[in-house]
Amino acid sequence: MKPKIIKNKPILFFLLKWFFPSIIWENTVISFGSKIYTKYRLDLPLYAHEFTHCEQQRFSSLYAMVWWVKYITNSQFRMSQEIDAYRTQYEVFKSKIKDREKVNRYLYLLAQELSGRRYNSIINLTDAIGAIKIR
Repeated sequence: MKPKIIKNKPILFFLLKWFFPSIIWENTVISFGSKIYTKYRLDLPLYAHEFTHCEQQRFSSLYAMVWWVKYITNSQFRMSQEIDAYRTQYEVFKSKIKDREKVNRYLYLLAQELSGRRYNSIINLTDAIGAIKIR
């Protein structure tokens, strides 16, 4: 199944803003069931990340509601879901780019994101690098 890309801000964004105050629509992508909400065009690695979330939500709006409640309320669940998605994003990038320095910089940027305020600092930077890189 191919998720539908929607350029409008989802209603869910306002709830997420309550729990994750540092997010802003201009740099946030949200997957919900079989839909991906984004203001911008997604590159292939980021699309793969969001596709992973759609898979985790079984491409189902009903299951997505349950998934989001768990995601918001359970930091361990949130971390496991994001690590899986960031690993996929990293692997797709790594398969397209052969320059090791660029791949390492990309890994570091992904780990910074995963360990940052967006996810309420659920993991430290060093552990995030290791978690994303393992496959």
